[in-house]
Amino acid sequence: MHIIEAQCEALGILNKVTLVEAPFLNSYQQRIKELWDVYKIELLFTGDILDICNNFMVHATEESGVELVRPLWGIPRNELIQELVNEGFDIVVFCVNIDKIDQTVATNLVGHSYFHVYEKIKEINGIDWAGEAGVSYNDL
Repeated sequence: MHIIEAQCEALGILNKVTLVEAPFLNSYQQRIKELWDVYKIELLFTGDILDICNNFMVHATEESGVELVRPLWGIPRNELIQELVNEGFDIVVFCVNIDKIDQTVATNLVGHSYFHVYEKIKEINGIDWAGEAGVSYNDL
């Protein structure tokens, strides 16, 4: 969160942390509607690349007055990763699902550069390295 807070401060924009809880769809819908009602937020940007949870975010923004924007939607992973490399970004793994990756391997991923990690474990089958399948979460 410190990176996001610093980015918002540098850009002079509001950083609002909104907590959600189970049942998640209902909670997301309520919180997004509150953002519209209180702050008149018109657009909600996500880093989603593909559909997870049956269009969860589409359903979460329905009837809220807030438009869902997904600028990365549908971009093939290899093209996206190559573009990030070309632009000089470094991606750090900050969360790994130990139900999908062995805990010993997972422990060695968190806090490391995505590119360093990818070379070490690209042989693991069934991993979506964009994190869309809940395997890992990465930050630029």
